[in-house]
Amino acid sequence: MPEPPSRAASLDERRALVARICNSPTFARTVRLREFLQYITTLALEGRAEQLTETHIARHVFARGDEFVPVDDSVVRSSARQLRLKLKEYFDAEGRDESWRVDVPKGSYVPVFTRRDSPPPGRPHAEAAISKRFRLSLAINLLLLCALLIGLWGRFAPAAAPDSVVRVFLKTTSGGVPIVVSDFSLAAMKYLFADQQGKAMGLDEYVAWDYSGMKPREDAPATEARAFELLRGHRLTRSGDLSLAVRILQAGGLDRRLNVRHARDVAPRELRSASHIILGNPNSTPWAEPYEARLGFRWLRGIGYEDLFPGQGEPSVYRIHGNSFVERGMGYGRLAVLPNLSGHGQVLLLSGVNMVTMEAAGEAATDPAIWAELQSRLGISSSRPLPAFEALLKTEAVDNTPQHAQIVKARLIRK
Repeated sequence: MPEPPSRAASLDERRALVARICNSPTFARTVRLREFLQYITTLALEGRAEQLTETHIARHVFARGDEFVPVDDSVVRSSARQLRLKLKEYFDAEGRDESWRVDVPKGSYVPVFTRRDSPPPGRPHAEAAISKRFRLSLAINLLLLCALLIGLWGRFAPAAAPDSVVRVFLKTTSGGVPIVVSDFSLAAMKYLFADQQGKAMGLDEYVAWDYSGMKPREDAPATEARAFELLRGHRLTRSGDLSLAVRILQAGGLDRRLNVRHARDVAPRELRSASHIILGNPNSTPWAEPYEARLGFRWLRGIGYEDLFPGQGEPSVYRIHGNSFVERGMGYGRLAVLPNLSGHGQVLLLSGVNMVTMEAAGEAATDPAIWAELQSRLGISSSRPLPAFEALLKTEAVDNTPQHAQIVKARLIRK
């Protein structure tokens, strides 16, 4: 029996919406998310929504076999979270004028289409019914209350915390500021698979969720394939990243603009349009990679930092003692501020050769004494936006804990 004309038109509109979303710049580099969206919307529009279970999607979209166990492999759940973020990004930008909207509610994989109808005309303001005398009295009382609260605040409010790099960074930036924590799953996959096989994974592959270059060989032991799937399907970070994120939140006065994001959940557009704080080096946080070419203190994996502009008698390479897996002894970290990828915001980069040296960089960014020393060395002020600069830091680790970081060198970065 043919569909009624109105329902058939509605189906065509929703299918056209899905096509526009999949062909949009937002979804241009996310092949797997496009396939995910196309599959679940096709089944839903064909009246087969009951098939959209986690196991069914894993087999038909993510090529999982009969051995798929949802408890051990979160690929569908993590992809659904990423898809929700991408859909929000689309409807906040190029899709803001769409007449239809599609969402994937949390706890379900069945897409929901809603028509964006015009809001009903507003009702007359309630204040119109209030007498002029009452409104005047209310305004006077509110002014008196505000004056009282201001007086009490000035008398009892705690003194403002001293400035640090983080506090000044937040004071001179606007909009939401994500704290991007490292992707330990990626670092583990590189160590276990890519490094052994001589395969590399760059930012482009990371953005597209393309881990095929690190997939174990067909003749690899089953345990390797299992480990690969577990790491690919789970977002892991290090406890040190979370501790540092908490420290930044506290140093920023619990600024509501701050939000903590796993590196795998960040979209390129966010980093081009907003200021952000990135924790980690390019090995564990690929979003740090595009900034390395702008810095004079270059990260050397497992070694330390290279100084591209050493002074007379200064070393060109600052090496850690031992190797990067032994987190004790002397090591080096880096603290830097640069324009973001679009030049319309800033990025605060906190990196190290290992976890301890990155923590040292984070502690330096929240230390008022380090900020005072940077002001003295670089001639910068708390009252103006931070200029682009970088500082090489030295720290001594005892029992996997960084001691007080010291500035080895600092310099402004000229365009």
